[in-house]
Amino acid sequence: MKRATTRRFAVRVPRGRRLAVPRMLDRRLALVTVAGAALVAGLGAGAAGDRVPEAAPEPVAATPEQCAAAQVAWTESAARQVTMDAEDPATLRAGFVGASRALADVAPPAAVAADWTAVRSFFDTVAQAVAPVDPADADGIVAAVDTALAGLDTGAVTAASARVTQFLHTDCAG
Repeated sequence: MKRATTRRFAVRVPRGRRLAVPRMLDRRLALVTVAGAALVAGLGAGAAGDRVPEAAPEPVAATPEQCAAAQVAWTESAARQVTMDAEDPATLRAGFVGASRALADVAPPAAVAADWTAVRSFFDTVAQAVAPVDPADADGIVAAVDTALAGLDTGAVTAASARVTQFLHTDCAG
């Protein structure tokens, strides 16, 4: 009599597919979209706040008007990004262009001016790449976003975004 053996954890995976990642997230564009959303959401703000040098000069206090303008622009930029969906490239185009426009004409508080500029530059770069692309050209939008992001340091921009978010929530909350 033959003894039957069972494989409890053997899973057969078709070639070219990976496990543990939903198909929607198994794309570079989806990860980029999530990274972009994390920028404005300010994920990791606590970790970024721990990296502030101890000998940093005291920043100039922001006026209530500066804080209000910065908070409105930051919120508008975040609202534009929330609508982005990797499965609908037209929303990526609208999100990057909208986020760029929201941050464009605001004079940020001096304490976060460099970080604000880094985040704005990130959105400006991607927005300039996708703006001339027809909103109905999904492949063109994806290619433009990929090309624009290839030369950007998303980690540095994410950290800069976290610092701006932290500043707006703590130093401008009043």
